[in-house]
This record gives sequence, structure tokens and C-alpha cells, in this order.
Amino acid sequence: MPESNKKREEVDHLFMELDDVDVSLQRKDKDRGEMKIGIFYHDWEKKHPMSDKFLVSDKRVFGGVFASDVFWQEATTNLYENYHFDSNPIKYLNGDAAFWIVREPEFMPSITAWSLDDFHWNHKIIKLLGRSRYVPKVYQAIRADDKEMLVQVLNKAKSDR
Repeated sequence: MPESNKKREEVDHLFMELDDVDVSLQRKDKDRGEMKIGIFYHDWEKKHPMSDKFLVSDKRVFGGVFASDVFWQEATTNLYENYHFDSNPIKYLNGDAAFWIVREPEFMPSITAWSLDDFHWNHKIIKLLGRSRYVPKVYQAIRADDKEMLVQVLNKAKSDR
């Protein structure tokens, strides 16, 4: 943990949203790079008092063109410099299933929960099922939180291939 005289904010939970984007690099040895981006926050507030929409508050953004291990080292250092985690904080990670995201580095406090974001869920469903008649049934089962129905629909889609 970095030493600092700066007062770190106490948090009992932390949300992390991670993704990457391909960028053009203006170097002769490498023309493409992957910019890794992390948004970290621990709270949210209503957009306005009567709203049912929320905005994250006190968010920190970290990113750059890094190797995976360097991204995690720098991001984790940034987190420890700004936050003091209680003895067992909840850490919730949201992102796609890219290796660098799901790989949990040894220096990061353990992730309690991980989820695939809606964009990537939709992408994977369409990639696996195409534009088949089963797609609406898959979404219906997900919205209903009906695991049995979801398994039945996916098995039927698999058998119809």
C-alpha cells in the first residue's frame, strides 16, 4: 500500500467498470494499440429528486495504452492512494469477458461479484443465436429471471441447429 499523508476515503464497497478500445498509434513499429479504461466509484445519486435514473458520484477514471499487468498495477495503486478499504469490502466488477478484465491480479483486493454488461450480453446472444426466432424467448426468460425457461430455450435452439 502506498505511503501518503493524504487522507484516504473509507469505503465498504467499490464498483469497477472496465473496457478497452482499439486506437491508432502513430509509430512505425506498431500501428494499433489497445487503450484500457477503468471507471471506479462507490456511490450514486438520483439525477434529480423525482427521477428514477441515477448518476455515479465521486468517480475516478483511469486508463491508457498499457500491458494488462501494468494497467492493474497502476489502477490498484491509484485506488489504494485514494481509498481505505474496510476489512472485507465488496468489489463489483462490470465489463466484457476480455482476459485482462476477468483475470484477477494478486495485488488487487479480491473481486466479490463479476458481471457481463448489457451491451456484451446482447452481443454474445446475437453472436451465438444469430437472428433466430429464439432470441426474443431468451430475452423473455432473462427478464423473467426464469433459469429453467432459459435453459429450455437454449437447448431447443441448440437442437434445431
